[in-house]
Amino acid sequence: MSNKKGFTLIELLVVMGILGILMAVTILVINPTEYLKRSRDTQRINDLNAVSSAIGLAVANGDDLAPQTVCFATVASTPAIVCNSGASTAPTLGDRTTAGTAGWIRGVDLSGSLGVLPYDPKNTADMFYLFTSSATGYELDASMLESAYYTYGGTSVASATDGGNANTGAGCTTTVTGSYVSTCKYEVGSNLNLIP
Repeated sequence: MSNKKGFTLIELLVVMGILGILMAVTILVINPTEYLKRSRDTQRINDLNAVSSAIGLAVANGDDLAPQTVCFATVASTPAIVCNSGASTAPTLGDRTTAGTAGWIRGVDLSGSLGVLPYDPKNTADMFYLFTSSATGYELDASMLESAYYTYGGTSVASATDGGNANTGAGCTTTVTGSYVSTCKYEVGSNLNLIP
């Protein structure tokens, strides 16, 4: 009769099976995909608030906000939309420069407050930032919010409480079917009626 101490193969397999079940349940409860979406939405909100503050500071320091007849976007393949009561055209691509001439923010110099202009965390044809301005103000938009936390039915419906003009429908989704989704955007600025 052998007097060896240790675990049998069956005992080890049972423990590994229990640990596997606990890990699977933990991952389902945590839902890391939703947390990544939520962090990108939080970045979108913070980016637009920072740019809006920089525009407000530039205007307060005497910089004029030049009226635009089109929208400026962070990606080139954005769908056509009507901006500032102009024609329905695809937004003009802008880069990250802050001088007010080539960036996606035009008509105001933000180089005194921002190093570079932010881009949407995904920056794709359906996730991008928009800007336009008029004689009465400006508007910045994050084209979509993607997390359940910030969209309709979520805990913090940012797009419904931002004061914008197209945020009242319950149809806020994260899919694009060839046109700009105006019911699921986050808007900041001094005139939130410039981009429909």
